[in-house]
This record gives sequence, structure tokens and C-alpha cells, in this order.
Amino acid sequence: MWCNEFKEQYDHIEIIAGAHDTGEFPPNATDSTRSFEKFVNNCPFTSPNGARVQPSPLCPTVPIVVSCYGREYYFDYPSSAPIARFIMLSPGVFNITGGCRSPCVVPAPGITCNPLNQNRTGPGGYDCWPYAKCDPHYNWVNDTINDARNYYPSIRWTIVGMHKPCLSAGKENCSIGQDIFNLLLLQHVDLVLEGNDHAYERSKQLSLGNGSCSTTIPYIIGPGKNNSFVAYNPDCVVDDSSNGFYKPQVGTTLIIQGNMGRGNEVDDSSKNPYNANEQPYFARLMGNNTVGFGHGFVKFTVSASEIRVQTVFTGTAQDEFRITQPPVPFFSRSPINPSIAEAVTFRATVLGGLEPYSYSWDFGDGSALTGAIVQHVFSNPRQYTVTLTVDDSSMESRTVQKIVAVGSWNAVVNCSPVLTTIEEIIGPKGINRNSSDPNSIGADYTGGGFQLVPNLQYNPQSPANPTIWPFYKRAVNLPPDCAYGGIPAFVELHNVGVRTVGTSDCSYSFDVSNGGALYPNGWQSCVTAFNLENWNYTACPICYMHRVYGYVDRDWNASGDAPYPAPTRGERIDVQGFIYWEYSSLTAPWHSYSG
Repeated sequence: MWCNEFKEQYDHIEIIAGAHDTGEFPPNATDSTRSFEKFVNNCPFTSPNGARVQPSPLCPTVPIVVSCYGREYYFDYPSSAPIARFIMLSPGVFNITGGCRSPCVVPAPGITCNPLNQNRTGPGGYDCWPYAKCDPHYNWVNDTINDARNYYPSIRWTIVGMHKPCLSAGKENCSIGQDIFNLLLLQHVDLVLEGNDHAYERSKQLSLGNGSCSTTIPYIIGPGKNNSFVAYNPDCVVDDSSNGFYKPQVGTTLIIQGNMGRGNEVDDSSKNPYNANEQPYFARLMGNNTVGFGHGFVKFTVSASEIRVQTVFTGTAQDEFRITQPPVPFFSRSPINPSIAEAVTFRATVLGGLEPYSYSWDFGDGSALTGAIVQHVFSNPRQYTVTLTVDDSSMESRTVQKIVAVGSWNAVVNCSPVLTTIEEIIGPKGINRNSSDPNSIGADYTGGGFQLVPNLQYNPQSPANPTIWPFYKRAVNLPPDCAYGGIPAFVELHNVGVRTVGTSDCSYSFDVSNGGALYPNGWQSCVTAFNLENWNYTACPICYMHRVYGYVDRDWNASGDAPYPAPTRGERIDVQGFIYWEYSSLTAPWHSYSG
């Protein structure tokens, strides 16, 4: 019935063993089904968004094969680029594999499979996994957590679920055992989801390794068998959640949700004094002795940026909190390549943090604005470092910076570039530079889109004025529009690849076109040379029609005005520069058989 009716409405609800379903209570107990195997066998894992269940390999295969689904397993959600790993455990659950065949009878402690002494192991034991330190189940949990963090970079959250708790301000003791609880705190799993205690309890954020709370949380032993409790140590609390906000991966938050039915008291020193002593570990408690108590459930909304938790109870007592990254700001701009005196719109977005946010802008020209969407006008052609600072309501502050190029990216170049491509610059017209090599086809000047001297083809046997533009890079005095014969000479390329960076043409003095003086401090300066390529066409000889040669001139380097550091092989960059035709290297493959 449960599988047919309940899961028909809520299909993506997965099973984990509980004490009422495995035979821990006497046969005449009306609140126990003792039919756990039926649930597992007839209601298999149903994949949310293609998630694939990974059962633990530690369930027995004799005398019968027992599936670890419903007992010990994990799944990642969603299946592609998962953001969360859910790990389900069964520490301290009696008869977890169904190995106890005799009825559970209490309170006779000598009868096989009696749960009063669940830590008993071996023949005649109680079929209970203790998750003791370094036992196979403990190690499986540790390895599964590490696997998520080391091999799945998209996973942001580790969430662990089990039936029984260790820490409780209601009435339950640490029945899961101290070792597994300490492991989860040491590993800083983000959430631990538990039941069994019939109340709602949300802990503060807890962690080991701080002050006197080093490798284990303190425990005390109460009356009865297997009856340990947690002693309070403030060093084990890393965040009290006074603002309803936890940071990820710095500690663990426990959620006990068991108030769908009968409610237990919380923080009641007269009935459960040991549990009441654990109350300082909790940020929110709700039991049947709480004003506004009601039944209901807890809703968890998990995204890549946060886990949002909200109770849905019938009473007025409610709770809400989030585990979220500090604010991570981003911004976009339009247009991408603004002109001088053109209004630029900046739009901010934020992931994580706690709303509401405040936005502060610094445009790198002495101007500042506030707001999520702002407009600004840049007055001069150069690069500006635009800084966005976002503060959230928990006083967390983060900044992001971007370079915005207005006109030229360099303050000493008073030109506005023309956005183009390598293919538009060199054109589609190929010419064979070596008659004996059919693969020596490079771009010809007459096919290019920027023919600064129309109808002029350089003839290496009869040089046509090789010391004037566009055949000589240092001999040019461009007009204010940075064009030559009406053809733009200053261009901009986006997302091009860098290949074969080297140096050449070194000197100790400026070129005569730049005065001929010695470089500062007697330095030697060289040309930085490299190929720029369309990285969709890297195989040669086809590559030669998709590459252009680039220089950072030695005078440019020596003056201190060149970009630094120089580009490196393998980078993808945006670049601005002046076009000219290099006549001396047309037959060289490293120059792509082109000028």
C-alpha cells in the first residue's frame, strides 16, 4: 500500500532503515511494522533526474543476498554535473540485514536478537552495525565523503541521512555511537538529517579541531546500557546561526525531524536531564512543550549556491535558515566595447550570501555609483578597472573587477579600434610561396580586408618602397582617425590563440624613427614575436589561412608602454594592434607564408 499510494504521489522519496521497521520493538507493539525488507524489495530506488544509486558493498550475501539499498548507499544529484551527494547510513539500527530470525522480546536480555545490548557482535549478536572507528562501515562512509570532494568538482554539498541521532535535546541518547558522529563533524559534512526523536531540533554549526574540542566531542555515560550523551563544550560550536545563515564546509548542522505524529518534550530537565544538558548545542527546538507546537515536515531546497531549509508546520512555531556561500558577485556590461562618451549599462548579479544586498561601483576614473543596475560614461580612450563591491545583510563583503576598454586599451594610443577577425584581416586569397611545396599556401595581400595601399602588391624581387607604411612598422604617422587612405589601421581581435612566442631584432637604442636615443639604463630591448591563430583551425597547412603574425615592438617594450607580461603560448587572448604588411618573411612557414 505504501509503495502504491504514497510513492505514487511522491516518487522520488528514498528509503533508509528505521527502528520501527526492523524488529527492534516487541511483536505486540502497535507502532512497529517489522516489514523493512518488504519496503526495500517492492519499492526500489527511483532515480531523481537520472541519479544512480551506489549501494555499499558491505551487505551480506549469505545465507541470502541482501541489497544495501535502504541500508547503506549514496546517490549524486543530478546525474550530470551533480551538486550534492546524499549518503544514507544505518548506525545502531537493530536487525539491519534481517539476520535475527527469533522474535524480539523485551526485557529479557539473554534472548538472541534482543536489542537491549546492541553493541554485542559475533554469533548470537543483534545484527547491528556499530560504525566503530576504522571498521568497514566507518571506512566506507569516510571514503564516500572523500570521493565526492576529490573527484567530483561540481559537488558543493555533502548530506548524510540516518534514522537515529547522537545529539538530542529531546529524549534520545547517542545510539549511533560516538565514532561515526565524530567522523561527520571532522569531515564538515554540510547537513546530517535524522529522526527517531519525536521533535524538531536544529543544531548550531558544529566542528571538531577548535580549541579544547579537538578530535572528539565530549561524552558522558548515563544510566542503562549503551546510554551515552554529549557534554556541552562551546569550542565545538563554530557558528550559533544568530542571523539564520551558515557558511558551507566549515562545520556540520544537524536536523532532527520527527514530529509528524506524537511529539516529545524538548529541553525538559525534569524528564530527560541528560538531554537538557545538550540544549546549548541547538539553535532551534520545537517539541510538544513548545508554544506554537504543530505537526508537519521540513522542506530542503538545494542548489549550487545554497541549501535553503524551511519548516512547514501546522502551528505557529517555525524555523528557517540557509547554508550558503558568502556573496559571489558578477557583472555584465552593454555595450561590451564602448566608445568614448557612450553610456555603458552595468548589471550586477550575486550568488550566495544573505539578501538584501548593497552594491557599490568604482569605475576607475574617480567616479562611483550604487545600485544593482547603473549607467556610466567614460570620457577618455583607455583601459578602466571597474570594481563592484557587494555587501550582504550578514556583513559579508566581496568584490569583483573587470577591465573595460574604451577606445584604445593603452593610454598612449589615442585610437578607436575596429573589431574584426583574423580571416577578415588576411582575406581568403591564397598564394603558393614555394613552387616545390604545395603546402606553402599563405594569404596574399590583395585578398585582405585592410588594404591600406589599394592595388599594391609587394614584389620581393623589386621592393616597392619597403621603408614606408604599410611595409615598415615604424615608419608611419597616422592621422587622428588612425586610418591610412581611409582604411582603418588599428584593429581588435577577440579570443584568439597564442603560439610560438619568441624574441628577435634586439637593440640598445630606439629606432631612428623614434629618435635613435639609447634605451633607459643601457638596457637591451627585443621584439616579442608570436603567432595569433583561430583555435578552430590548428592543423597545418590549413592553419596558414587562419593565422596572423604579431609583434610587441622593441621600442614599445623599452618605453614601458607595452603590455606586461607578454602573452604566453597556449593562452586565448583579446588583442589590439596596428596592421602592416611584413614583406621579409613571406616564404617562412613560421610566418604562415604570409605578410
